Order: sequence, then structure tokens, then C-alpha cells
Amino acid sequence: MRRVLRNMALTLLLAGCSFVVTVDDSSYHVSVQPLPGIPDSTLASTPTPTATLTPQPTVAPTSTPSATSPPVSSPTPTQEVALTPLPTPVPGEPKACLLKTFGSAINERTAPSASAPKTATSPIPAGSIVKVFEFVSAEGYLFARNEFGWFVTRQGTTWWVYGVSGATELCQDVPGWPPGLAPPADLVRGLPGVWAGPGANRDELLRFGAQTKAAGVQPAATIYGEPYTAELLLANGWFVLLRAAAVADCPDFDIDPTVSAQRFTTSVLDAVGVRAQAIVLANECGWPSAEWLRDWIAAAAEVAAERGVRALVPVVWNPGSPELDWVPVLAPVYKDARIVLAWGMNVYPARENTALATRDGFTVWTTWRYEMYRHHLRGVPVIVTEYARGDGSEPPDFADIAAWWSLARVQVEVATAWYVSGPAGLGHWKNANLAGRLSELAAALQ
Repeated sequence: MRRVLRNMALTLLLAGCSFVVTVDDSSYHVSVQPLPGIPDSTLASTPTPTATLTPQPTVAPTSTPSATSPPVSSPTPTQEVALTPLPTPVPGEPKACLLKTFGSAINERTAPSASAPKTATSPIPAGSIVKVFEFVSAEGYLFARNEFGWFVTRQGTTWWVYGVSGATELCQDVPGWPPGLAPPADLVRGLPGVWAGPGANRDELLRFGAQTKAAGVQPAATIYGEPYTAELLLANGWFVLLRAAAVADCPDFDIDPTVSAQRFTTSVLDAVGVRAQAIVLANECGWPSAEWLRDWIAAAAEVAAERGVRALVPVVWNPGSPELDWVPVLAPVYKDARIVLAWGMNVYPARENTALATRDGFTVWTTWRYEMYRHHLRGVPVIVTEYARGDGSEPPDFADIAAWWSLARVQVEVATAWYVSGPAGLGHWKNANLAGRLSELAAALQ
């Protein structure tokens, strides 16, 4: 049977496909890559999702680092045959109970009581994804404990949180969950947003946010080298991902992964702080091995938790990566961490003059690659920090963006469009700049 399977894969190399076979009573998924060709005021802020939700900015404007163009790789597709077991329930798998707060900041306290002191990390920003380990019913509220303290998830019969697809149903197995209570409904639509680099127009960003909120959705941004912009958007209820401009994209691969992670994560957090819904670490790197990266991610999560980070995007993958057999090696560490770890991706066709929404024998391995492995990531939030057509250097096509987003928005938690930076853009990618066109983007993402 193994010889039959091998011959079948070789026959199909030029076509690119995937299928399920049974070998020695075990099921395998075979992928063949083609060759190239509203809350109480003592516990939360205003009950409306679109209000200004967190304290006004306290960070004064500062000079921003010189922009260094983030790499947008165009991978050369290689012959790839992946033979991976289909997922089966694993006894004792960690219960990744994740909840997403509504559009109001929620106070976090040292004990499950409205009168308990606030924690040093309070409040939890609007729209945060939080990992929960215990529930307690008290004072008419259902309190939940995360890594840093307690917060309200429900008042009487009213939820203050959404569910996170694939993770919230596991909350029923967490200690203290009220018997017979159904979990809150999942938030089934991802958050749309923009990548904002040095020189981004804050007024235009705020208008984009207002337009997005008017449609009933929280806006999102990946902020690169703009600390005041990050603080401003956070104060206005955005979902903010922070990425350091003053730190290299990739860590040191020539040392122990734990030491490498500790040094790199500390450098990033020293540069950007922790006041955001999520922190982004490494971007588009060539990792030594799946096992090395697994240990690196675990160590990075520990450092981030010690610093008060609620959610971490330890790695952002470039199009065409990772190798499919890496995903089951890495997935457990994402679920085991004591804070939320999100799977980060940059999504491009990685081929010139190709629409973002194109689905063919090439883009299935670049733009849509995550569809092959996301079953391994059930319960792990998936975040897209950059997306664009072609290799990222081409002018946007808003109908194309709308077509891609109509599907991706039910597959990912957050997606921020690559195209926005300062008036001059970023080098090779200046034609893709969305400066002055964010209202068109907002309309495409409705």
C-alpha cells in the first residue's frame, strides 16, 4: 500500500491536489504541491460597542524610526508532498477556553468582586481575546480568571463577551462553569483593518474607524513604528497589534532557542510596550526547524506573560510557509500557553499581476495555504497582519479585496491591509499605498 501511495503522489505532481488515504489502518491527508508554472460602571466603561472605550492617550508624539521595508517574499514553489495524519481527539488535550470582550474596556480585579482592587494590567482593552482558567459566580456576575486577574463575563443573563470559534465551547469544562449554562455566541466575523507605518495619516485612520464602527464592527490596525498612533487608536476602541520597527524582524538562530526567545521578546516589548490587544514578534523568518521554533515560541510566551501581555503573535508566516508537517508540531504550544497565542500570516498570491482572491494551482499554496492546515489550529486565533494583491507592490483593487474578505472574514479573527503608510509609501511598494483611499477600503470591507 505504501508503494501505491508513493506512485500515486508522483503521478499527480503536476496537478497539485490533496486527498485522504488509509495506510495500515491509519487515515492520512496527502497534499501535493504543483511544480511552478453593557456593563456596570464599576467594572467596565460605556456599554456601546462604538464608544471611546479606554483612557485618552498618555504618550506624547515622538519621532518614529526610519521605515525599513518589511519583506514581501515571492517564494519559488517547490515540489512538495505532505503526508500528515488526520486529526483525532487527543486525551488530555488542554482546554483552550478563549473569550473576546465586547467593545468596552472591562476592569480587571485581584479577586472575583466588584469592590476588589484593580490589577496593574487593568483595564482589559475593548475587543481583547482572553484565555480563561476558572469561573466564579458572585454578586450577580459571572467572573472569569485569566493570567492576571478576574473580570466580568456575564451580568445576570447578559453576556459581556463573545465566543471564539473552536475555543469557547471548551469553557464548559473549566472549573467553576455554571452547570447547564450555554457558552456565549461566537463572534463569527473577523475584524477588518489596516497596516499603519511611519507617517500614516491619523485623521484618515480615525475616519476609517468611524466608518467601520458605523457598520457595527471593531476596526483593527497593525502598527509599525508609530507609538502615538497606536495609543490614539487604542483609546478610540480599535483592536491594535504592535510590531517593533526598531528591532530586527528575526531573532538569533545560532543560539539556544530559549535564550534567543528571551532576548528577542524582551527587545520587542522594551520597544513597543504592552498596551495593546496583541504584540507581534518575528516577521517572515526562515526558522531552523519545527522543534527549534516550538521551543522558541514556548519561551517567548513565558516572557510575554511575565511582562503582562494578554495576547501574542509570536510568528508571522510569509506566503508559501510553513511546511505543512510543521503545523502539528507547533499547534500544541499555541494551545498550552498561559496567555493567548495567535497564528500570524501575511497573505499574498506572491505572484505579479495576480488578484488577491484568485484561487488556482499556484495560489492554493500561497494565499490560501492556511486552508490546508487550519484544522490543526482549532481554538487558536488566526490573524493576518498584511494582505494585498500580487507581490504587495501593486495598486489595490477594491472589488478584489471585497471578494477575498467575503470568505476570509469567517476564517480569521483579524486582517489588516498592507497598503497604508506615509505619503511616499515604502520603496518598492509605493504604488500599493492606500493613503487617501481608506474610505474605499472601509466600503470594500463591509
